[in-house]
Amino acid sequence: MGSNAAGFRIQLFYSTDGSTWTSAGSNFLTSFAADANNNGFATAPGATVAVTNTLSASIANGTNFYLAWNYSVVSGTTTTNAQALAVDDVAILGIAGNSPTNPAGTGAASPNTVQAGNSTLLTVAVTPGTNPASTGLGVTADLTSIGGSATQQFLDDGLNGDATAGDNIFSFQATVSPATGAGVKTILATITDAQARTASAAISLTVTAASPAPTGTGSANPNSLQAANATLLTVAVTPGSNPVSTGIGVVGNLSSIGGSATQQFFDDGISGGDLTAGDNVFSFQATVTAGTTTGSKSLPITITDAQSRSSSTSISLTVQPPPPPTTVKISQLYGGGGNSGSTFMNDFIEIFNQSTAPVDISGWSVQYSSATGTGIWGVTNICPGSCSLLPGHYFLVQGAAGGGGTTLFRPRTRPEPST
Repeated sequence: MGSNAAGFRIQLFYSTDGSTWTSAGSNFLTSFAADANNNGFATAPGATVAVTNTLSASIANGTNFYLAWNYSVVSGTTTTNAQALAVDDVAILGIAGNSPTNPAGTGAASPNTVQAGNSTLLTVAVTPGTNPASTGLGVTADLTSIGGSATQQFLDDGLNGDATAGDNIFSFQATVSPATGAGVKTILATITDAQARTASAAISLTVTAASPAPTGTGSANPNSLQAANATLLTVAVTPGSNPVSTGIGVVGNLSSIGGSATQQFFDDGISGGDLTAGDNVFSFQATVTAGTTTGSKSLPITITDAQSRSSSTSISLTVQPPPPPTTVKISQLYGGGGNSGSTFMNDFIEIFNQSTAPVDISGWSVQYSSATGTGIWGVTNICPGSCSLLPGHYFLVQGAAGGGGTTLFRPRTRPEPST
């Protein structure tokens, strides 16, 4: 024995990796009082202390578990005359109840009722598996029921809709396809970890019917003209639904032809050359500013309604270069057609190509306004298709008809040679 007055003790420690050690606590602490007799025992051991207790520690399947005993004085640092202590007859009995568990998850959608065409934040709150603890967690979900991917990855990185990185809440900001039918959708998610364990979770989402925005188709008449001439720009609007559009408005950016960047179009049967009020065909009679560059133009159009929905379309037109000088001239003009006592029942305009080369008159128009007129000029297209006026040829264009006259006007549908 040893005569150290403080006495000696043995404490059990344990580890799952052989590096980090944890005390097993007072249930596994054995103490021996000091003994002043240094003569030793005739037979060994001179004294024994049996320790039987339960150690609560989880040991995963296939892993190591380490035990170690620390021999020290009860107090102080004097270790002279140490007792000869030993650990013997160690028996370990494993207790069931620490089997591996799979990861688990709870799905949610915010909002959990969403209109088709809008978005919702889908989340899966994951509880890691145990014995061993999950690493490399991953979440994927089948979003085909709302028009998405069948293997959509969810993330826990604090980006793209995920609130907090590393909190085991995996997220994806999903847009429900406008074509998705109304009703309750069950979205299945799969949870995996690096330990080859899996689990599933369900996200319940209620989809209500889509609310399509109003749309429109734009056109110009004529759609090919020279600068300083006018064209009637129209947008035929299809109202939105669910609910039906009210307060529809159409604005065009006409800056590429010298107009306003926020030009209002009209559907009142009065303003801007609009023909019929309330038919959802919005109009504006635009004059292409002199000096506008030639070529194709695309005029952006925005359509809105009182339900805060909007869409875009465009109107295409071509600005033609001016004809060479001394080429096409107006050779005759008859403005009395249909008047009382007149010969012809229609006005007419005759043009003549006095040059030596053909002139493309596709998309050309003649435009008329009375001497006292202050409104929109009347437009008559010369040729609705593709036309070329040959050298020395005339082209006859039918004008408006009246109630008088005795001879029915027969317009030329192709250039005629001079006679």
